[in-house]
Amino acid sequence: MFEYLPIEQEIKKSQEEYYNVLSQCDKEGLSTKFVEYLLGKIKLSLAELVGTQRDHFTDLERLNYFLDQIDIADFTRKDYLRMFPKISTATATRDLRKGVEEGILTRKGNDRLASYQKK
Repeated sequence: MFEYLPIEQEIKKSQEEYYNVLSQCDKEGLSTKFVEYLLGKIKLSLAELVGTQRDHFTDLERLNYFLDQIDIADFTRKDYLRMFPKISTATATRDLRKGVEEGILTRKGNDRLASYQKK
């Protein structure tokens, strides 16, 4: 999978940071900061790759992806739409309703003021 990630592009976008991290590692005699830097670039590359694939998710794939990415306890349909700006409000509502029906989510409130939580 890493063969297809544009990691080099991410590094090229931040060449100054790349050289600064290498310099710090050289001074400290440790590679920890470089490993952290590189893992960050891998994460960005993966996010970019997944971002191009997000448009083809099914409702449950989209919902599970969203739940894997968020780190908040409560969220709204608006939060969901921020991650998937190309879907309609009606699609977001259907996805979230399905999450409740499948027992993945709990819902508080009604209509556009509803909030959701992972179970």
